[in-house]
Amino acid sequence: MNIAIIDDHAMLLGGIKDLVATHPEVSTVETFNGAEGFLERFEAEGALFDLIITDIDMPGLKGSELIPIIREKSKHQRVLVLSMHKDHGLIRNLFTFGINGFVFKDNDPKELLTAIDHITQNGKYIPNEIQAILDNTEEENAELTRREIEIVQRIAKGESNKEIAANLFLSDATVKTHRKNIMFKLGLGNTADLVRYAMENKLI
Repeated sequence: MNIAIIDDHAMLLGGIKDLVATHPEVSTVETFNGAEGFLERFEAEGALFDLIITDIDMPGLKGSELIPIIREKSKHQRVLVLSMHKDHGLIRNLFTFGINGFVFKDNDPKELLTAIDHITQNGKYIPNEIQAILDNTEEENAELTRREIEIVQRIAKGESNKEIAANLFLSDATVKTHRKNIMFKLGLGNTADLVRYAMENKLI
């Protein structure tokens, strides 16, 4: 089994590689210090990997932006997210994008090997703590503040950052910061995704 690991922290990347390499079914482990380097290889040579393990929050192209690109190019490529982030909306959206599993970095390292087994055998790894997040649709917008929800609504209606700033008596910089935080919390890659989120969650 050929594995790709994407993480911007060099020390963590080496440790994850060493751990994954202990799996008896793993023959090759390639590491990438960012999503851009991986994507360049992926686009040039196609789906070379049986499983891609990626972080979410990385400089430049984020994992949450990379995953839809991977899924567009290969519907069958298996992707496992390994992350510290526990934003429920982000996790739900990642599964909407088509990931095969999610493991928190602060969990027992052996869980990563368990996830590889499950994804290899069943195509999915959704432990109880993740399933509870996916099932709890009542808190769908709980991770956004009232101000963030208002900004989402205005973006979905087509207002620019300057218009939102003027209407809410905020600075342009503040609106940009809110917008960046919203996109990260929800695991969204662009404005079209945000508009779709607003429509699906009846914010407009």
